[in-house]
Amino acid sequence: MLGEGPPHRDRACVITGEPPSGGRCKSRRAAREARERGEIALPQALEAPLYRPFALLALGVTLGIATPIGAVALYRLYAPVGRVPITWPSLHAHLQVFGFAGVLIMGVGQHLLLRFSHGPIRRHKCMPWILGLVALGLLARLAAPLFPDASLWLASGGAESLAYAVFAVWVTARIRATEPRFTSDWLLVTGAWWLAAALVAETIALLVRVKTGGDPAAAVPGPGLYAMGLYGGIFGWILGVAMRVAPMFLAVRKPRLLGGAILVTLNGAVILGVLAEGGSAASRHTQILQALSELGVAAALIVGALSIGAWRPQSRQVLALHLDQTEARFFRFAFASAGLAAAGLILGAGLGIAGTPRGLLVDVTRHLLTVGFVIGMVCAVGFRFLPVIEGVPLSVPGARAITFWTLAAATLLRTLEVGADYWHEAFLRPAAVSGFLAWLALGCWGIAVGLTMIRGATARRPSGEKK
Repeated sequence: MLGEGPPHRDRACVITGEPPSGGRCKSRRAAREARERGEIALPQALEAPLYRPFALLALGVTLGIATPIGAVALYRLYAPVGRVPITWPSLHAHLQVFGFAGVLIMGVGQHLLLRFSHGPIRRHKCMPWILGLVALGLLARLAAPLFPDASLWLASGGAESLAYAVFAVWVTARIRATEPRFTSDWLLVTGAWWLAAALVAETIALLVRVKTGGDPAAAVPGPGLYAMGLYGGIFGWILGVAMRVAPMFLAVRKPRLLGGAILVTLNGAVILGVLAEGGSAASRHTQILQALSELGVAAALIVGALSIGAWRPQSRQVLALHLDQTEARFFRFAFASAGLAAAGLILGAGLGIAGTPRGLLVDVTRHLLTVGFVIGMVCAVGFRFLPVIEGVPLSVPGARAITFWTLAAATLLRTLEVGADYWHEAFLRPAAVSGFLAWLALGCWGIAVGLTMIRGATARRPSGEKK
């Protein structure tokens, strides 16, 4: 299970004050129960909160900019009130992938990979540089639409590309040092490199647009960029981590030996998506490549869910679920959304091969994946791991239920928009408010996470410094 290994086997024993038994501490569950009761761990028993600056940056990006501009843009489009500036859709997509999900991966990934390799939980000297570069890139990205200077666009792409490339080098080194190492661990390596490659490709596209006299603000991410950043990068990390930590969310579940199939299928799908980028959208060759790419992503999601048993029922009486019902609910909701999205990808691929317009199915599928699958997993991991890392109970525990139901409502209403293609455009009205519900869900999650970080920071201070 995650975090178990010689360097860390006594951490839970220190928290609970119980001695290890049989050469191995068996008190991790007792430590979890102690935190649920409100007991705070001893400061010397806690690992360094390496994720914090990355989490704070990611929260600021998604809650302050990315999610609200997406919610407003959707509302103005479907209400209908009027369109928004041309830069908003591309800015929303970039910030959510590379400024929110990607930055969270950088933060939480440090804890996960160091635990996987049983290394000491210490900040690597490259991490402050990575954080600084990605923050600089995001700041330049926000300033670029406001000032008519192409250098801001290029500075943003260059800084973020370098940050993610350095992170990919670090991830590769950590996985190579991990023992035992599983095939699914390489999903984390390829995911990190796909994120860096996506930003390099975007920077090159911006440079070409500037050189030809075009407006970089009008650039819209194509299928290749989505394939690299979202499918290869974000999904690669989610599936790779899920294969490792599934037993912490789903009781008595051990992933099957299908990591290799997921690795090959997902990366093959990304390569097909990149190849589709080079052709005309109206070309049959491009449409078929795109369809095959989507089929590959659907297959990877299905195999991943089956390998960890995310779709299998389990008893509510299991102790692990009794402690973590909410986190397990988020985990299962994320993979339920992935299942629906996989069906949408398969249907869309069939329509693409047949040359039939897919309409709003493309948007529905993409947001099932980003809102339901990605944010569902972000919430599950955040609620589950922050009390472990910080050593304090989760602040505002009631936020978990509010977050879950508002996220579920946002996902449902956004999915219903497909009804406008087949029944009536009135289905667009409820979809118009789904962005605000997603914003509320992330806001509740952010409040709980932020207050838990503050509580953890306070608990770590020496007793003489507490006011």
